[in-house]
Amino acid sequence: MTLFAKVIGIVLLSSTVGNAQDHQLYKRWKIIADERIFLNLDKSPHGGFRDRIDSVKSDTAFIEFFKDGKFASVDGNGTFKIAGDSVHLQLPDGNSSFHFETNNSSLYLINDDFREDYIRREKLHLVPM
Repeated sequence: MTLFAKVIGIVLLSSTVGNAQDHQLYKRWKIIADERIFLNLDKSPHGGFRDRIDSVKSDTAFIEFFKDGKFASVDGNGTFKIAGDSVHLQLPDGNSSFHFETNNSSLYLINDDFREDYIRREKLHLVPM
């Protein structure tokens, strides 16, 4: 499953938090950056890899969350559920979960991939379209 599909899933799940009528996530979000962070298993910075951030210039890199629990994205459509500060995406090719944070008008979707001796964190930065 692509990182973008995972990110889309996270955004969708976060839109069901709170009042289902007017949650802040019920909108179309554009992905503007993809950050990769490497951490030790204790979540301290990992010295063996370089963190990186890539800007996303495509206008088609989006995810849109709907009030009925469905989402649409450039990678496909699916459903989502919110549980606390996590969004759980259900896509035709599999499921993904993300921690989400909102700050001002930005949305951040965060996924930790635990490896044998480190964590690879993907952090997507999204803004309303």
